[in-house]
Parts: sequence; C-alpha cells; structure tokens
Amino acid sequence: MSADLHHLGAAQRKVVPLTIRLDPSAASLHTWGRYLDVIRHGILMIDASGRVVICTDPAERLIYNMNIERTGNLSSRQLLRALCAGASQSRQEIFEALRSARDLQTSASFEVAGRDHTLQVEIRSVAGEGWVATLEDVSARKANEARADELARLDPLTGLPNRLLLRERLAGAVARLQRNEEACALLLIDLDRFKPVNDTLGHPIGDALLAKVADRLRSTVRPTDTVARIGGDEFIILQTGIREAADAQALARRIVDLIGRTYMVEGHLLTIGASVGVALAPADGTSADKLLKNADLALYRAKLDGRGTYRFFEPEMDARMQARRRLELDMRQALARREFQLHYQPQMQLDGDRLIGCEALIR
Repeated sequence: MSADLHHLGAAQRKVVPLTIRLDPSAASLHTWGRYLDVIRHGILMIDASGRVVICTDPAERLIYNMNIERTGNLSSRQLLRALCAGASQSRQEIFEALRSARDLQTSASFEVAGRDHTLQVEIRSVAGEGWVATLEDVSARKANEARADELARLDPLTGLPNRLLLRERLAGAVARLQRNEEACALLLIDLDRFKPVNDTLGHPIGDALLAKVADRLRSTVRPTDTVARIGGDEFIILQTGIREAADAQALARRIVDLIGRTYMVEGHLLTIGASVGVALAPADGTSADKLLKNADLALYRAKLDGRGTYRFFEPEMDARMQARRRLELDMRQALARREFQLHYQPQMQLDGDRLIGCEALIR
C-alpha cells in the first residue's frame, strides 16, 4: 500500500490545508494515539510515503479479527492487499475509488468480508499529508439486515415462505426448466369450510388451525419442494424435479386426505377440507404467471365439482373461463347502453282461466 498510496499522494492537487495549532507538549503521536483509542471505530493514519503512523487499539483488534497476518510494523501495502482480497470490489475498482477520493477530496468506502466478521472501510485523503482510514465492524448490522430480509420473505403466522419467496423459487424452477428441461408442478390449495371456524370460534382459533395445516403440508413434501402461504386460507406447493404427472397426482391425493383429517385446537374438534388445483410445467405453461393462472383455473373447477378434491388444468377450462368473462363483459356493456328490456309474462290458472300472477323477464 505504501507505494500505491505514495503514487496516489504524489499527484494530489495543491490545496492549502487548514492549520490547527497544538500545544507542543501534547502533540506527540503517542499522546494522540491514546486519545484516539477511546473511539469505537478503528483509525489508521498513513503519511504521504505510505507509512502507518497511528494504528489505534480498535483498529488492531479489527485487523486481528480479519486474520490479516502481520510481521513487525504494520505495512500499508500488506494491509491494502489483505483488504482487497476480502472486498466485494476488485482491486482496480478500489484504486479508482481512491483516486477519485483524492481528486475530489471525498472518501472511498468498501466492505471486506472475513470468516466471522465484516468490516466497513472508509479511506479519506488528507490534502498534502496522506490518508486516514476508519474501520468499523458491521457484522451485527449485516446479520440483522440478513435476518430482516429473511423475515420479509416468510409468513409471520406459519413461518412458511410468503408470496415474495415463492416467486423467487418459482423463477428458479422456471430457469431450470428452460436450462435442462426439469419439470415441476404447482399445486394451489384452498381450505374448505374454514370461514365458519373463524366466524364461530374467532380468529385466534382460526390462526392456530392455519398453523396446524401448515405443519401437515410441510410433512407431506420433500425438502426440495416449497410450501408457501399466499394469504388467508390459500397455500401453494411448488413440486420440483417431477418425472410424470402421476407424481403430482399422488401429492394432491395425499394433501386432500391429510388436510381433511380431524384437528384438535384448544379443546375444539375441527374438521375442514381442501380443494387443490394442479398445473404442470411445461405442459400447462413455461412462465410463473401462466402456471399460477392455470393452477387457479384448476382450483376453480375442483370447487365447482364439490370441493374436497383435486383437478388438473385442462385447456378447456381456460376456454370456458374466457367465454364466461366475455359474457359478463357483454352484459355489463348492455346494461350501460340500456339494451335490456323488461317483459312481464302472465301466469294463468287453466281451471277457471284466471290470472294468478306473472313473471318478470329481462331480455
């Protein structure tokens, strides 16, 4: 680092530094080092030749924690080489940042990842003098950020992946499908007779029941599969690496059977069911949105067929749904244009030929 920083320092702009007059009796590096040792962040002061003139105790500890080997006095070249080795940026990018910091009189910062610690390193040029580096251990902050990021992808009630994490894993499954034709299946699950539980026993009982359902779903899949809760009483299973439709069929059958068994929740015996819609990739789609849509259509069909069962997506389902949507759209437009006509059809009693009522018809 000595030659590198010396080279950077040699071309510094001519800036007149602000002078602070000190009491000569307190101006020794040793005295100032003791003052700086009480600062939580580690501080390194490097002169124009690249020599480390002050290394505070916190900086020593942080460097030791990063397993940077030292022989004799601390070498700025050795330090920079070790920091660059653990940085997420390349050595060239770090030096470009240092040159920019020197020219603009700003700071350059980067992170260095060690085995157990992560350092935030900030280096600032001191006009006409050298460099000051501050070292901060950000391991705890990084761990908290990682934990917060993980929690943002989990359903707080069941601990299952939420819609965000499901999307990420589904994107990975689609990528594997396109790369090496690894088939997968989406099973969309909706609980039957769950709403009466909430309405009669309250939401705490309903939440406890959802947690038990989540546990049962976890128990019926492989470690490579994903069980997610996407809201309310809806769950999705992403089944990866399937060889044929029978694999998804067997899983759907297990789910219907397992979810339909009796639950004991806080002294209450509860019985619900599950309707399952299944979409297979690549047969039913090669994109996440297409698979989700087709699984939803299959679920709609399962509910129409009496609930407590499973259905696979069929192209006719999409055609029927599109026809229904067109009919609904036509009816809305006809209503807006006042194209409906109201007719009354009399009801006559044949015995006595008497009018006994009428039917109102809209055409």
